[in-house]
Amino acid sequence: MRWARRQSDEVPTPLSDREDVVDGLRIFARVPRSQRIEPSPTVILIHGLSISSRYERPCLRRLAASCRVYAPDLPGYGCSDDPPDTLSIGDLAGTLGRWLDVVGLDHVALVGDSLGAHVAASLARQRADTISHLVLSGLSLDSTGRRRITQVLRATRDIPREPVSLLPLHVRDAFNAGPGRVLRTLDSAIADPFYDRLDELTMPTLVVRGEHDPLAPPEWPRSVAARLPRGSFVEVPGAPHAVNYARPDAYAALILDWITTPG
Repeated sequence: MRWARRQSDEVPTPLSDREDVVDGLRIFARVPRSQRIEPSPTVILIHGLSISSRYERPCLRRLAASCRVYAPDLPGYGCSDDPPDTLSIGDLAGTLGRWLDVVGLDHVALVGDSLGAHVAASLARQRADTISHLVLSGLSLDSTGRRRITQVLRATRDIPREPVSLLPLHVRDAFNAGPGRVLRTLDSAIADPFYDRLDELTMPTLVVRGEHDPLAPPEWPRSVAARLPRGSFVEVPGAPHAVNYARPDAYAALILDWITTPG
């Protein structure tokens, strides 16, 4: 497979916005302006902490030629409404599951990036009969990383490794969400029983790590993949934490290969 050297020029696929109401909250999502009609895989891209689906756009555009693809903003982030209280990982997953019902989506592949991987895993446990495949990228909460300060220090080391254009996206989205919400969401992810419930993820699951990701120690995602009933691991050469943004060509190719290979 030919890997991207750096974030490629933006693919000129026009995007549209859609809004749906779930549990009284307006949930915003980015979708290709012309979604595929014929039978094709449906992929849901789930963003990470302190950012919105805006950083999923490079990958979304590359998947659009082969898939139906949606990139929602989780409640409290991006353009979606703020819930009265910060939602836990399980509650974020539950809201996303009901959003799938409202939109009319079934038999979908979930792609979770960074903290979004925890939301994707929780949703896959809740809706195992409707999730065909999982992709979990940028897993960072290993046994040595379950403290706020550790995550902040690791993220600081990652900043110079990412494309320069990612930083203003993070700053803007973190400001809009508010530091309190961001930290409380992180605390929920730290408390989430992700590793202890991997055996419940029975669908084909691909664990992805960027080669130069300081938030995901190499042995951690490998151990996650090894514990999964149908897990596999791949490392993207030269990539930092945000593989979806920094290496969208390689990442989209991995996703397509994974979700179209018979399980």
